[in-house]
Amino acid sequence: MTLPANNLSLNQVNTELGRTATASINLNDAAVRSLAAVGGSGTQFSMSSLLNKTHSFTFGTQGANINLRDSAIAAGWDGVAVLTMINIGTIYSNSTGTASLTINGSFPRGVTFNQSGGVYGRGGDGGPGSGPNPLDMLPAANYGSGSGGGGGGTAIAVSVPVTIIHAGVTSGGGGGGGGGGTGKRTIFDPVYQTIGVNSCSAAGGGGGAGYGGGSGGGGGGGVNFNGTEPQNYNNAASGGGGSAGNGGPPGYGGAGARIGHVHPSYGTQQTYAFGGGGGNGGLFASAGTAGFAGTTGGAYVSGSVNDLSSGGGGGGGAGAAFTGTSLITFSPKSGSIYGAEN
Repeated sequence: MTLPANNLSLNQVNTELGRTATASINLNDAAVRSLAAVGGSGTQFSMSSLLNKTHSFTFGTQGANINLRDSAIAAGWDGVAVLTMINIGTIYSNSTGTASLTINGSFPRGVTFNQSGGVYGRGGDGGPGSGPNPLDMLPAANYGSGSGGGGGGTAIAVSVPVTIIHAGVTSGGGGGGGGGGTGKRTIFDPVYQTIGVNSCSAAGGGGGAGYGGGSGGGGGGGVNFNGTEPQNYNNAASGGGGSAGNGGPPGYGGAGARIGHVHPSYGTQQTYAFGGGGGNGGLFASAGTAGFAGTTGGAYVSGSVNDLSSGGGGGGGAGAAFTGTSLITFSPKSGSIYGAEN
């Protein structure tokens, strides 16, 4: 409440300060002087300086994984005053499992968040690519698909009533890209009585965008075995991490590996296998894209061929701008908001 404009009593001042009405009080109390907005200890002032005053506390903050109530207490809030927090820069998270800003706990006289800066959920991690088993040659076995990308993180999570003055930018994190699948071709050559395996590792997906972008997924472990026969191959790449900068791009999926099998008698005749490339991470509040399946192919003049290709992992989902939106009163709701308001 706000103190009256006339006929003010010290009992009312006590109540405004969260004390019992009949508690001992004098005008030189630090809390009373702060409420009256007058000078330090010993400063003389009259009761009229307390008319129409409200016991309130305002502070500014920025940084990672902010809990509004904890930050207010650390800044000197007494747990009673009407509370206002101002975003003075950028608020972000270093984990998709933790919102960049959490508003929970007790605010006896209400809380306002002045969002004039940026609040960004963390980008999801890219999924790793699948990799083949070096002991498995014939028949080809299923190595599993590339792993899915991680979901983007939430920007602001609310579980108590709050007023938000929104004039800045609030965005959920982008989802991570899916990892690529493995391609494998196994060949039994009846002439040379050898088994050839063209088995490619798959690429990792790119990390999602966010202030604190998601990590790129690792490339799957490759297996390249052809007995004594010539071969050529390259290794799978890991996906790139999402940008850690405000508004930066997501990470891009890595390229899949390739291995070729050259028959010793027919030099130019090849079989080959490709590991699937990783998907790209999503932009702010956008899902990541899926990884690609592995593939096999090429001509072979004799013997039996057994192919296997596993699929790429799905892209991670977009992070929410807000959770607990039903508890939020926007006053006003301007600026830019990207992502779901759940």
